[in-house]
Amino acid sequence: MNGYTPTNLRSLSQAPTGIYEVDLKSSRHQRFYKDTVSIKAAQNPKDILAQAYMRDDGTQNIDVSIPLYIKDRHWGCLRMGYTSNSKEG
Repeated sequence: MNGYTPTNLRSLSQAPTGIYEVDLKSSRHQRFYKDTVSIKAAQNPKDILAQAYMRDDGTQNIDVSIPLYIKDRHWGCLRMGYTSNSKEG
């Protein structure tokens, strides 16, 4: 509910190097995100939520989240993100 986000992508779950610019892009797992998009996704009790935003590393992202319920209790959400690799914008 408060923005904890694990990831299953190897490219985003590298061990921290201690270099901020490198870690911002490649060590994005096991973080607590406090940005508006993450909190809104985690606390959304409705069917589906799609949000477009600029990620903290400067890439444009589309975030789709679905609420996660276990035994009628809202536990947060399942989030999926899409980032275009296109250089054209």
